[in-house]
Amino acid sequence: MEKQVETIARHVRLLLTVLIEVEADAAAGLPEAPEALQEAECLLPASLKPLWQAYRAGKLPAKAPSNEDAFRTLWPYFRAVGTPTQAARFASLALALEEGEAVFGRTAREAIEDENWPMAMALLMQVPQDLADGAFWEDLGATLYHLGEFAGAREALARAQQAGQQSGRLRAYQKWAAESEQRTEGSAS
Repeated sequence: MEKQVETIARHVRLLLTVLIEVEADAAAGLPEAPEALQEAECLLPASLKPLWQAYRAGKLPAKAPSNEDAFRTLWPYFRAVGTPTQAARFASLALALEEGEAVFGRTAREAIEDENWPMAMALLMQVPQDLADGAFWEDLGATLYHLGEFAGAREALARAQQAGQQSGRLRAYQKWAAESEQRTEGSAS
């Protein structure tokens, strides 16, 4: 029985990876992708179907613990193989969960930890303004720095400092962004 459970778990992991990749193919216009996506969706476990359907429909699910469990199950796959757009769309569903703001915040921090700057940017751009605290501005500044947007990074890092952030990380990014912006301006002259 244990071996059967392991086999099923392995197949579900593969199915989730394929679903996300085929959904990206469908968005890119591959003609055979919609049919393959529909066939693969039928194989999803019942516990994951409502959240997957909410993701595909772009509608937030009702607040329920089972959705949070499903979110925690699906998010690592979006994090690992999803495009930044897919990850941002899926992560936005977290805001409807009971602990949605905290869960959503973790998704952005995980993208930053992964140094997946395009995904981090897509996630940070969805943070509601009333939640934009010093840590948010510091993360946005670091992300912009890695995306080569040095002026924007400096502005975000200044806002982090205005909001009370005082970390060594903040000071380092402020220095690096200023130096990089000067180099960029110097090479443009």
